Amino acid sequence: MSRKTILTAWLVAGIVLALGPVLGTLPTMLGMVTAFRDLDQGGPQAADLEGSVRLGMWLTIAGLLVCPVGIMIVVVSAMKLQRNKNE
Repeated sequence: MSRKTILTAWLVAGIVLALGPVLGTLPTMLGMVTAFRDLDQGGPQAADLEGSVRLGMWLTIAGLLVCPVGIMIVVVSAMKLQRNKNE
């Protein structure tokens, strides 16, 4: 593979990681909507919903943790691609 292809792959991976907070928030919102719907329909009690809410919060935290790494990868890859283009 060429250097440009590898750097482009890193750039795409960095963009995906930089979108981590958004990708982690979506399952949280879906889980919360489902939990409130179940509570409204007289389904499980609050203690039963704890596992779903905890999972959603962990996904959000994971997204927030990988975001800075993704931003660094995007910046470094873009700089190297630009330098490679100028050579």
